[in-house]
Amino acid sequence: VSDNKLTFVEDSSNANIYYTRNYFRNELLPSIQKVFPQAEENILHNINRLNEITALYDDTVVKIKERLIEKKGNEEHIPVLKLQKQLSFKTILWEILKEKTFTAAQTDEVIKLMNAVNSSYIDSSTHRIIKNRKWLIISKLEHVSNNQIIVINQSDKNISFAGGELMLQANINKEKFSIPKDRNEAAIDASLLIFPLLLRKWQKGDYFYPLGMQKKKKVSRFLIDQKLSLTQKDNTWVIESNKKIVWIVNQRIDDRFKVADTTQNIFRIFNKSSF
Repeated sequence: VSDNKLTFVEDSSNANIYYTRNYFRNELLPSIQKVFPQAEENILHNINRLNEITALYDDTVVKIKERLIEKKGNEEHIPVLKLQKQLSFKTILWEILKEKTFTAAQTDEVIKLMNAVNSSYIDSSTHRIIKNRKWLIISKLEHVSNNQIIVINQSDKNISFAGGELMLQANINKEKFSIPKDRNEAAIDASLLIFPLLLRKWQKGDYFYPLGMQKKKKVSRFLIDQKLSLTQKDNTWVIESNKKIVWIVNQRIDDRFKVADTTQNIFRIFNKSSF
């Protein structure tokens, strides 16, 4: 005030005890200080200590979330068992959920979701959390319609999706089957699959081992090499098993799932709408 040559003016409301802040400052605190003279000093000390505790808590939560959450494109994947083993895992879960506009009441619903059947899900106003085997997968709702996750169970015979209709045949004897050459059909070593499978749009960061190659390749790079148009790339789907891409639908299978000399049974997938 003196540096800027201003006259000090006190707000008249500062003396009005009808305002909570003034009641505490002008009435309650002086009364407490009559009994505990160090009250104000202790309160300030505790405020500083609580601020430090809050900072420590926030830092710990950030580190735990970094260990738990695996980012994959627009999704966040959380291993259920690993989450459940965390101390105060319900608190950690809430710290994850509140950033996705889930309510506190939905925390218990998500805990129940951990033991629900595959493909069960819960929505907030902005996000969806879906149960997939031993994982919780969080996606923005804006990506759910454009990047829908479809669960494929071992007993399924056909799956309809935006890219066509997949026909599925399990346990085909290798000796009675000819490996297809058409890119719209995939023959997979059945013993290598872990169900349920996931059918979804490809995402930034996805990679696979193209058939015939021992080195991994980003799906984005593969699609560029195939000279697909932007629309074709945007509408490319993949099938994954246990977080590994099995087949870029209508393009190429992953070398890790190919039919080999040791293969006994084949899992066949073909896109009926492409024939």
